[in-house]
Amino acid sequence: MPSAFCLILSVHCSRYDAIAVMLKLRAILIMTVYAILAALASLWMAKQSYSWFPPEAAAEAKLQDDLFSLFTGLGTFIYLGVIGPFLYSLVFHRASKYDMSDGPPIEGNTWLEIVWTGVPLVLVLTLSFVSYRTYEKMAVRGPMELVHLHMPEMMQSAYAEPFDSTPQQ
Repeated sequence: MPSAFCLILSVHCSRYDAIAVMLKLRAILIMTVYAILAALASLWMAKQSYSWFPPEAAAEAKLQDDLFSLFTGLGTFIYLGVIGPFLYSLVFHRASKYDMSDGPPIEGNTWLEIVWTGVPLVLVLTLSFVSYRTYEKMAVRGPMELVHLHMPEMMQSAYAEPFDSTPQQ
């Protein structure tokens, strides 16, 4: 008799197939719940980062605080996204005490290679863009603003005398 899961999906499968599908769904559900918890924890950490600074002393402080909060939240999400699966695999997929063998040489997953190259690229470019936009909003021009503080209409023009090539005595 087919399992209830196979009847719901309207497919023909054995009991072992249904168990395998249910375990995959369970793993996807666990990863989704963990990702949501990591996102909530990173949002909380980003909001907490505002309290780490002294009182605002410049007009640009709010822009800097917002940028730091973004970096803190994203850094927390990446940290939890790496450390969570690491600890899970350390606890549940640990090799036996005297197992010195290597795992199977798996290679050729092009989709995975594209994802783990593209995601950091998009993150770095996005953070660079946001940082540059914040820099432009602050209107920091550096020392050039101090160099050009003169007012041209108040300065008198200087004219050089024509060069005389006759020898002087």
